[in-house]
Amino acid sequence: MRLLVITNLYPRPDEPQRGMFNFNLIEALANLIGQSAENNAAVKVICLVPEWRIWRWKTIRQWQMRSKAESGENIAPAPVVKYLPVFYLPVIGRNLSWRTYRAALSGIREHVGDSDVILSTWLYPDCVAAASLAAELNKPIWFKTHGSDRFHLEHTRRRGRILQACDIAQGIFCNCTHTAEELSRRGINRDKRHIVAHGIDCALFRHRPREESAAKLGLKPDEKTILFIGNLQTVKGPDRAIRAFASAINSSQIRPAGKLRLVIAGDGPLKSRINAFAVSAGIGDRVALIGSRPQAEIAEWMNAADCLCVPSRSEGMPNVVLEALAAGLPVVATDVGGITQHVRSQVNGIIISQRSNENRIISELALALSAALDRDWNREMISIEGRTRTWERAAAETLAVMAAGSRR
Repeated sequence: MRLLVITNLYPRPDEPQRGMFNFNLIEALANLIGQSAENNAAVKVICLVPEWRIWRWKTIRQWQMRSKAESGENIAPAPVVKYLPVFYLPVIGRNLSWRTYRAALSGIREHVGDSDVILSTWLYPDCVAAASLAAELNKPIWFKTHGSDRFHLEHTRRRGRILQACDIAQGIFCNCTHTAEELSRRGINRDKRHIVAHGIDCALFRHRPREESAAKLGLKPDEKTILFIGNLQTVKGPDRAIRAFASAINSSQIRPAGKLRLVIAGDGPLKSRINAFAVSAGIGDRVALIGSRPQAEIAEWMNAADCLCVPSRSEGMPNVVLEALAAGLPVVATDVGGITQHVRSQVNGIIISQRSNENRIISELALALSAALDRDWNREMISIEGRTRTWERAAAETLAVMAAGSRR
């Protein structure tokens, strides 16, 4: 099989941690396919880079996966990667973005012609544009949805495009049952859904003595740490995390408050607002915004922290939850998406209801964080139970579904 992947969710020099779940799966697919392939081009990746500043396109075209990233990070190479700039106007141009994506993809016809099958991720505009090209060139295409991209189905114009594209696709990979059911509820054929859960890197995300990782990160032995990891966007709830943190400290729910910190790993549009809130609430010295960090460092933070806070407003199945559990870190989360398939209250974390008003959610989140910090968790057991899913297994299941689909 010669596989062509089309996605905007993939590491690139200016965002080396972007879409690592796709990177890990595609690397595992390449390893499996490569066992019977004659060359290293068995898997190719077209990394779409949406950018309205056309003067940056020349830089994008010059990016090479094997070169040192602009941020100073090194990215492990995939077999073949091509960065493709795409004109995109955020928000106001969203309904027409599939057309600009489709126009950009016209420049990769030779890669499509050389492939046996296409895998595209992110329902809109990536999958819609890729399906149009696949249909024109008579190539089979599969979609991979991540859960949070289903919000496009709530908009009439985009929903129509997505449903048309899904009719073209051989099938759609979902990483949890919740996402699959949500797609069906919005009109996508149930027979096209295939649930293949994500994996984890068991070499990185594993139980280590907390003191060992805390020392590497410069944390004090008696200091308690709440960890948030994710894009700083409203849907991920970082604003909830810091408001709950402030509430817990100010209401004396957490003692001693002076030995507590909130570490926020990630970047996004809410970063400045979160920082301003921390300062105005008088907790600026207890909140650390460390930006997007490499997976190896994230694994250390998971070992050093006392709990992971996942206060999302909507989710599919966030990989950060699986990675935290594999590291033995208890998870405090809202009951969204597929999280409750893995997080069990009082066993490996605490689940709070999403079906309340915002102030009630903040209050319950603050109480849950306090309870998680007071509890003596069996972190080694959490890790043992969490380390059951690898990227190699996810890749094997993905290829098996594709192979079965091609025989129909």
